[in-house]
Formats: sequence, structure tokens, C-alpha cells
Amino acid sequence: MSQRDDTLALRCKVELADWNETAGSGCTLTLRVPDAESVGILKAAFARHANDPDPRYLLHLLKMENEHCRRVNPVRRERLESALKAQPLSRSASTLSRDPDFWRYLENIDFATVEGEVDAFRAQQYINKVCNVRCRLELDRNSEAAEQYQNVVINAFLSWLRS
Repeated sequence: MSQRDDTLALRCKVELADWNETAGSGCTLTLRVPDAESVGILKAAFARHANDPDPRYLLHLLKMENEHCRRVNPVRRERLESALKAQPLSRSASTLSRDPDFWRYLENIDFATVEGEVDAFRAQQYINKVCNVRCRLELDRNSEAAEQYQNVVINAFLSWLRS
């Protein structure tokens, strides 16, 4: 696994809404994302380090071509969504880490924290790293980790599944 503190993988349509150059200090970009869920995921990622003295982020944009991957069966997707929302978070993380569609999601977002072929072990490593926990049981006890799991892992994955 990479030694990065934070990694966010959000896959959605992004439009450049505005661009303002500033003298000597770069520019200000305004991006438009398609839905409130994507905004919530971004806010959660930035909020984690709102009090850092010098927060810096790397933004990696990729132009996505039409995907030629298989579509997820809508019935299976609904069952998975229901299961992830109904289970305790530790159990949800276990279910998710063993899910082949979640593996495909990690491969499609080209996740830097996952080295090698994605499998259940690497998927669990990803969840632990993003949520800053050592084991998935901490998701049930740590409210900050639970919020991170919900916003950055579950919501981003479900958004990807629906697209």
C-alpha cells in the first residue's frame, strides 16, 4: 500500500465552471459536479484536514472514454446497496471487500494505494487506509472513521455503481 495520508477516488462528470488568474499566485478554478452526493464526498475529504496549517492536495483528472466493462445487474445492485446500509459498518466493510464489483471499481479508479491485482485483502487495505483504521471493527466504534467510510467509500462506490 502507498504511504499517502489521504486518497479520494470520485468518479463523476466534472465541468470547468470558471477560471480566474491571479497575479503571482496561480489561479482559482471553479468546478461543477453533477449531484449533491458528489459534493458531499468532496466536502468530507476536504473537511478531514480543514485545520491543517498547510493542506495540499493533488488533483488528478482523467478524461473518461466510454466504458466497455460489463454493467451491474440492477437487482444485484439494489440488494448490495440494501445490504451495505442495513449491516453494521464492520460487516459492511467485510461484504464490500469481497465483492468483485468493488474490486472492479478500485481497478477502474486506478487507485494508487492498492498495489498489484485487486483482491479481498487489498480491498480491505484500501478501506482501512481511507478510513484511517487498523481493522474494520473500528468502523463500529470510531465515529470519524464511520463517517469517512460512509462518505468516501460507500457513497463513492454506490455512485459509481449507479452510473
